[in-house]
Amino acid sequence: MNKKQCLLLVGSPRGLKSNSYKIGSYLSNKMLDNGFMVKEYLLRDFNSSNNKSLVSLMELIRESEIIVLTSPLYVDSLPSIVIEAMEVIAEKCCTKKTGNKQGFLAVINSGFPEPVQNDTALKICLNFTRKVDFKWLGGLKIGGGPAIGKQVLEDKQGLLKNMVTGLDMAAGRLAKGESLPEDVLSLLNKPLAPKWLYLTILNFGWWFQARKYNVHKKLYAMPYQDTE
Repeated sequence: MNKKQCLLLVGSPRGLKSNSYKIGSYLSNKMLDNGFMVKEYLLRDFNSSNNKSLVSLMELIRESEIIVLTSPLYVDSLPSIVIEAMEVIAEKCCTKKTGNKQGFLAVINSGFPEPVQNDTALKICLNFTRKVDFKWLGGLKIGGGPAIGKQVLEDKQGLLKNMVTGLDMAAGRLAKGESLPEDVLSLLNKPLAPKWLYLTILNFGWWFQARKYNVHKKLYAMPYQDTE
């Protein structure tokens, strides 16, 4: 019996070094545990003008029952590499020949502490699924992405505990081809940390980086301010 396939599309230009890949890779491993075969594709490697690249992506999509897009937020939208891939996929209409709709899950992460900042990008993803006739399985919005840093998601500790627990629950639903219920969405859409704590951490990090270059006393400098 052939295993069902889950395709992870990584939308970050940073590829394997990105939080998008880190989140997607964890979810992929959980899909493996649920009996799926998993393929990964870095959208930064996609070249729509290269026929080999085009055919490769189209085949991966046609062969997959579940498609997971993990992407960072870029100016209230998606990176250009994600938008380009969506446009090509919509044009080629690469749905499964069996007639069964592929499930599509979008996971958007950003540096803003409020997950609601990702709403517009998720609406773009939802519109895409309607265009290509994929089954919308849900949209996860993760705020405070830098808090992930070098932490190991498998440890399920600290600020990432709720997020990782939610990803575990999501994998179980995805394996059944089911849309994510409200309890899973609400758990994953919670801020990773209180806004005051997150901003405190970021401000300290900014000061620490400035100190490395001995400019920490000039953080509030305004050399181009009009004094007249």
